[in-house]
Formats: sequence, structure tokens, C-alpha cells
Amino acid sequence: MNQCDHATAVQKVLDQIDGRGVAPACGDPPPGANVTFPPRNEPYAFRQELERKYRDGLGRSATSSYVDIEGAIVWTQEYLRYRVNRCGHLAAAQKVMSQIRRQGHRPDPARTR
Repeated sequence: MNQCDHATAVQKVLDQIDGRGVAPACGDPPPGANVTFPPRNEPYAFRQELERKYRDGLGRSATSSYVDIEGAIVWTQEYLRYRVNRCGHLAAAQKVMSQIRRQGHRPDPARTR
């Protein structure tokens, strides 16, 4: 979203978790364009790395959820995609729930507020 490749974005987040501060963004999205998100496999890979970091590096215990990791990543990313492209919370949540129920497709968020 801010022009970082996957590896750089992951490292910046892990550095922040390790107390090295918040690194600057790699760049800005093109003005006036919808903010594009990475393909779904990259946030999923990041989540797996984050799980390792919290388990092995920070010694945290597991928690449970009814949503599997892949589903949590995919649908959270969709919600955020709508929000950064000018949808309010309620509209974004409704659009994601509609997708989960297979009642819709991935519309351009800017055109479907």
C-alpha cells in the first residue's frame, strides 16, 4: 500500500515489534487512485511469520478463534481495502459479510460506498 515489497514490509513490522521504532513508509500510493493491496498470499505469509515471532521470539501462548488464520487474513484485508478507499465502517463490514456469504464480488470500493 505504501510501495514496500513484501520482504521489506515484514522486516519493518518485525523491527517495530523488537522495539526499533516505526520505520517510514517506502513511498506513497499514486494520488487519486484506489489504494491497491498485496495479493492474498503475502498477508497470509506475513501472518505465519508473525505467529512464529510471537510463539518463538516472544514466548506467547496460543489463543483460539473460530476463524482460521487464512480466513482472518483474507477478510481483514478486504475490510481494510474498503476502509482506505473511502468506505465507512458499517459499509465496509457489510460488503465483507456479503462476500463471505458469496452474495457479491470484489467491487471497486470507491464506487460502492
